[in-house]
Amino acid sequence: MKPTYANLKRGQGGCLYCATHGLGAHVPAEVYLLEHEVLRSMKVGICAAGSSRVLAHKRQGWDVVRLWRGLDGSQAREAEFATLCWWRSDLGLPFGAAKDDLPQAGYTETAPLGIVDIEEVIARISASVSTATTAKARAEPRVATAVENSID
Repeated sequence: MKPTYANLKRGQGGCLYCATHGLGAHVPAEVYLLEHEVLRSMKVGICAAGSSRVLAHKRQGWDVVRLWRGLDGSQAREAEFATLCWWRSDLGLPFGAAKDDLPQAGYTETAPLGIVDIEEVIARISASVSTATTAKARAEPRVATAVENSID
């Protein structure tokens, strides 16, 4: 982990996995993709399963394009991060909304609509979710059975 000085100064802490705020690594989570026709923007985000986060966005005019459920916080964060890296680093997309456009926060997770086909965004997020869940399945320790532990 490489925390930034600015984040530490704001009290955000340095570790995603041991922080006492935000979305915990093992909390049931969702990834969402939203669009806002007036702002001509799309937004990727993560939230705890069953939270009111998406509803808060909907109240501000955002429409749900797709939800990915059945993840934990670390998987959701990984999929969101991969999407944002693709938008910013690979495609060079700017933010799709200004800070004032999202009173519920999250403008840094937006991109303009119409530059990238929304179906391609869905496919990319789906692939990132699949990669995150596959990686976790491989990383989880195997539980030894009594037969495997017996001595002949």
